Amino acid sequence: METFLPLNLRGFLTAELGAKINIADNVISPVAPDSNESFLRELARAIRRFSFQRAHESWTETIVPADALEEAMAEASAGRCQVVLCLRCETVTLGPTAARQHAGASCFPIPLHQAMARAEAGELTGPAVRHLLYQMIESFRQERTSSGLPHFDLDHYVRGSQMVFTWRPLPPP
Repeated sequence: METFLPLNLRGFLTAELGAKINIADNVISPVAPDSNESFLRELARAIRRFSFQRAHESWTETIVPADALEEAMAEASAGRCQVVLCLRCETVTLGPTAARQHAGASCFPIPLHQAMARAEAGELTGPAVRHLLYQMIESFRQERTSSGLPHFDLDHYVRGSQMVFTWRPLPPP
């Protein structure tokens, strides 16, 4: 099974299946190679538990067309565009002044375009951009955790032709 597994699902599966599961960057596999059928049943049950649990929790979500986001991220690598996810405004802003639009004290901006500083010229394809976003969100979560701050379970995934960002609601400002 190849996928860019959302971080929240990845953590849930690791907690649920522990030593039975091997999760690499984009591959989920059983640790014991001879147990594929039982592993897939157990994996499916764990994913259903995750979905059930999520359906009963409060989440904030914003959606942006994947092609527009990927194009803006590619433009960001040349310094022509900014891409900002604002957790407080619950939006993704694309454009040369996106960061300024979310500079207010009430905003909680995450400058996604900064991920493109790590990109090499040949890496500006859709999958590479999605992988850089994945790394940036993972890094955001790790940095917030190491600073003793909440990361709000920020995550993202691709649904059809859309990029979906999800997080737990922020406390009032």
